[in-house]
Amino acid sequence: MPEFYQTFTITSDDLVAGMYYPPLSFSAVGVRLVSCWVPVTWYSVRDSWDTFTFQNDFIDSAPTTHTVQLPHGTYDSTSMPVVLANAINGSVSGLVSSITIDPVTGKLTIHCAGGRVLPTPFAELIGFSSLIPSSAANALTGGNVVQLAMPEQAIHLRSRSLGFEIQGNYHSSLGARNGIVASVFIDKRFGESMAWQNNSSEYYMLNRGSPVPIDSFDLEWVDKDWNPISFNGSSWVVTLAFI
Repeated sequence: MPEFYQTFTITSDDLVAGMYYPPLSFSAVGVRLVSCWVPVTWYSVRDSWDTFTFQNDFIDSAPTTHTVQLPHGTYDSTSMPVVLANAINGSVSGLVSSITIDPVTGKLTIHCAGGRVLPTPFAELIGFSSLIPSSAANALTGGNVVQLAMPEQAIHLRSRSLGFEIQGNYHSSLGARNGIVASVFIDKRFGESMAWQNNSSEYYMLNRGSPVPIDSFDLEWVDKDWNPISFNGSSWVVTLAFI
């Protein structure tokens, strides 16, 4: 493993408009996420994960697409059915639906005559495929378990300004995408905090190994769809080492 000669412990409070300005300028050919401390305070229903789209062939004279936006928050098996049913019923005059979550299977069912769920990230969150629309039916049950408390398997530390040459240790759902410093797998629930230590020897080449002058760089955490993660006012900490 190469010797890392510049190490910075950075908190989210150190960033200025998303940018970190180290106390000295330097050049580097690679970087490694050494460790991080992350509060699990982002909502399961949030920007880009808050839109539910459906069609109804019973009320509408022709298939019509309806889109509702869910209030941001983290829901449980009691509150999610109520909020989702209210949103659906409030979007179409005369539409009456109810929502249940099976306590044994953990799957959500929408009881609504002639309903069809269209693919969105939120539909994936409540157990419906993100790839194809469901078939019209009076009762639609998701094929997967509802992901209420923690939809992410991993979150990803990204720096667009450094332009990393990916060499591994990123989550497979992202592919080899430029800018991902590391992927951190989540093993805590909402409201908890997790400490992560990098036990691998891998590091990330900058600009295919040529020395890169660095006087600032951006940092942000993103989900698998590249959406920035809001920690709702909580601070996170990362330690980066440059070679």
